[in-house]
Amino acid sequence: MGDTFYVKVVFNAVSPSLRRVTAGNFDCAISDSLAKCTRDFAKKFSEDPNILEEGKRANTVIQQEKEKPHLIYGFLNVFPSDIGRYEKIPKEIMKKINASDAFKDQDCEDWRVPTENEIVLLASEGLILKTENYMTDKTGNGHLRPVASCKKSKDSNEVFSQQNLVNYSQPEVIYGFLKVFPKDIGEYNRRPTEIVEKINSSSESGIYGCKNWRIPTENEVALLASRGIVIKAEEYLSSNGKSKGSLRLVADMPGYETEPEEDTDNKDNESYADEKHDNVEEPESGAKLKQDSRSKPENSTVKHSSKGCAADIL
Repeated sequence: MGDTFYVKVVFNAVSPSLRRVTAGNFDCAISDSLAKCTRDFAKKFSEDPNILEEGKRANTVIQQEKEKPHLIYGFLNVFPSDIGRYEKIPKEIMKKINASDAFKDQDCEDWRVPTENEIVLLASEGLILKTENYMTDKTGNGHLRPVASCKKSKDSNEVFSQQNLVNYSQPEVIYGFLKVFPKDIGEYNRRPTEIVEKINSSSESGIYGCKNWRIPTENEVALLASRGIVIKAEEYLSSNGKSKGSLRLVADMPGYETEPEEDTDNKDNESYADEKHDNVEEPESGAKLKQDSRSKPENSTVKHSSKGCAADIL
């Protein structure tokens, strides 16, 4: 007989209908590790809390599902599990994994070591626990969870949008002009512009109907906090403020486009330019006055975007 693991699981609040579960025991497949056994149990429990009987051993034996990669937002395929802890990048191991076509997707590139920002994204999706324990293409030591860049077809993305986003709450639209991503996508040491670009280019129809997701401005983060969408505005990065922190994406709804924030560092220079402009002599009769480069056309703050959000998709 193989090993049988008994795992104690404690929850403070699982759902409005199931407020507290203290403990439970269950069987795992003979070949399973304790870590995999626990992960599979947590997944099964989230689907059916009745597999636990408080203080008793549950009769249900969890059937192990075949491991498969996780596709994040249509552009990043994640290996089903860690492949070890290394002091440096195991190039020979990675080469053999790719040669064996293990979990290979025809729409994805070869498996590789993730970037620092991709590791943060994996953590935000609950695929890994502590980002500092994982190897990146820069650090070259730690646990290794391979990833692969993907470029999905239109049909594949439609399936992705319907199946992989179904467990998330839907985006909220604030005052009709700003759509907000339903969850944070990680806590970063720098603005993850490359992650945002890949999210926008990964689907023909757009993630949650948008192809113009972006990092919010400092004022927009304050607006999210006022609506209770984020708790502490000071913990979030922005496009013109903090470059480090948690990230909640936003997107402009049809008919709106965010203008760049005023550069306060150049305020004194602009004031001087205004004074100089006021002292310019009137041109001679028949001469054409050059348009002020700082002037804006009427209604310039409201523009239609060819890569915006679908108005009927929330």
